[in-house]
Amino acid sequence: METLDPAVVAWVLEHGREHVDDATTMLGEGHDVLVVATRLRGSIDPAHAAFVLSAAVARTKAVAAGVPFAERLVLTREAQEQASHPSVAAWRAGRAAAAMDVTLGRPLQDRCAGTGADAVAMAAHAPVTAVEQDEGRALLARDRAAVLGVDVEVHVADAVGPAVDATGTIVHVDPDRRDAQGRRARTLADHSPSVAAIRAATTSARGRLVTVMPGVAWADPELGTHGEVAFLQLHGRLVEAVLCEGEAAEVGVRARAVLLPEGLEATRAGDVEDLPVGAIGDNLLVPAVAATRARLQDVLGEPLGARRVARRRALLTSDGPPPSSPWFRSEAVLAVLPGRPKALRAWLRDQ
Repeated sequence: METLDPAVVAWVLEHGREHVDDATTMLGEGHDVLVVATRLRGSIDPAHAAFVLSAAVARTKAVAAGVPFAERLVLTREAQEQASHPSVAAWRAGRAAAAMDVTLGRPLQDRCAGTGADAVAMAAHAPVTAVEQDEGRALLARDRAAVLGVDVEVHVADAVGPAVDATGTIVHVDPDRRDAQGRRARTLADHSPSVAAIRAATTSARGRLVTVMPGVAWADPELGTHGEVAFLQLHGRLVEAVLCEGEAAEVGVRARAVLLPEGLEATRAGDVEDLPVGAIGDNLLVPAVAATRARLQDVLGEPLGARRVARRRALLTSDGPPPSSPWFRSEAVLAVLPGRPKALRAWLRDQ
C-alpha cells in the first residue's frame, strides 16, 4: 500500500486544488498524461506535481465510477482503485445502521478507513468515528467529510490499537487484502490486520462488519462458526465477502448472497439439502457467483424445478422453456455428448 507524504497532501488540500481541477479538465479534454505532467512540473515542484497528477487521474476514474461529488474530491490512484463501489459501501452502511444504538453519541466506527469512502457512506445514518494509521490518508478522509458536509471524526491511529474505544458501537473494518509484496491474501490470517486481531481489538463492540477477500473458504480456521457471511456481487462480478458478527448479523442467518446494484438478497440458515442429480435437460443453469459462494444454488434452483448435473458441481439443469431468474444464467443445451474429444470433434463436424 502506498504511503502518502502528509506535507504534500496538506499542501495540495490547502493550495493545490486549482492545479487538480486544471489537470482533471485537461485529461477530460483528451490531453495525454505526459503533456499534463509536463505542464504541472513547469508550475509547481516535482513532488506536488506528481501528487496532483495522481489526484487528477483518480478523480477522472471516480467520476466515471459514480462516486458522489468526485469532481470536488482529492483522491489518489491507489485509494480509488481500492475504494468500495458506492452501491457496495451503501449496502454495508445500511447494515451497520440497522444494528446501531441511536442513543450513543457516535454509534458507528470505520477502521482502516483509508480516504473515507466507507466512513462518509455510514455518516449518512449517524456520526462516525474513523480510524486510519496513515496520516496522509487521514487528511484526505477529513477533507472528503468536509466536502460532503457529513459528521466524520478522523483519528490517526492503529486500527487494532487502544487509542479508540469500541465499546457499544458497530464497527466496520476493511483490512488490506494484500501482503507487503502485493500478493493477494489467501486466508483471513493473511489480511492486515488479521481477522483475529480485529476481533481481539473490538471485543467491546456491539457488532462488527469485516470486509474480507471474496474467495474466503468456509474451512478457514479464522472464519468461525457464528455470525453471517455475506457475498456481494456487483454487475456480475464477486467483489467481496463481509463477515457480519454480533448485533450486525441477522439472527438465524449463516450465509447471504447479494446482487448489486439491484439489491436482491437470498439467505440460508444452515446447511441445505442438495438437489438430486439427474439427466441433462433442455437448459443449463449457471448460478450467480455470489449464490455459489453462499452455497445457495440448490435453494434458489428448487422453485425452478431444477436438478444438479453432478454431485460436486454447482451447475443445475431444467426441462422446458428456460426459467427466468436473476440468480441464474440459462444456456440452451444443444447436445449431450460423451466426454471424449473424438465424439466432440465428430459432433462439431456434423454441425
